[in-house]
Amino acid sequence: MVPCPNAAAKTSLSTVDIIVSKDPEVRNRSLANLCSNLDKATLLRECESLDTFRRSSSNLYEKVRSCFFLYAIHRYHLVSHLPPTGEIPFEGYQYLQQRNFQKAIDAFLLIHTPQPSQAISSALAKAYYHLGFQTLADQVRLSVKHYPGNLWMYQVDLANEHPKKVILPPNKVLQEQTPVRMDLR
Repeated sequence: MVPCPNAAAKTSLSTVDIIVSKDPEVRNRSLANLCSNLDKATLLRECESLDTFRRSSSNLYEKVRSCFFLYAIHRYHLVSHLPPTGEIPFEGYQYLQQRNFQKAIDAFLLIHTPQPSQAISSALAKAYYHLGFQTLADQVRLSVKHYPGNLWMYQVDLANEHPKKVILPPNKVLQEQTPVRMDLR
């Protein structure tokens, strides 16, 4: 653990402390500075603590920040302390390909907990990274879906079912410009 920036503070901070702190000086600390002097055992404990915290928190900010802290620790800080060899469970890989990131994390942690390696740490980093963005996207979808003015978006399957219709006179072209990127599937 790294000492608090306040010289008078005698206690050390954990990654969870940084996430939940109301003090901007603590909350805005660099994860790289926190992790730079930690050994393998401490980094593994921090990862375990963060994952437990992430699973139990009902706060969106805390869940997402925990995911990205876990991503960064596995991707940048823990790998240098781990052996380069290791196996990634096929089940976890399949979950990752199916975008079921929580199950992928669970499968990877079964191997990582007793026998950490760079391979598993890399797989965990990828899963936590994508889980962080998936958590945000799910929240956006939920927010948009619960606004009554947006319900039509979830009731339209085909273009001709769209409630908004534009009827153009013959030989006229409609040109639409928007500052928002739209990826249609």
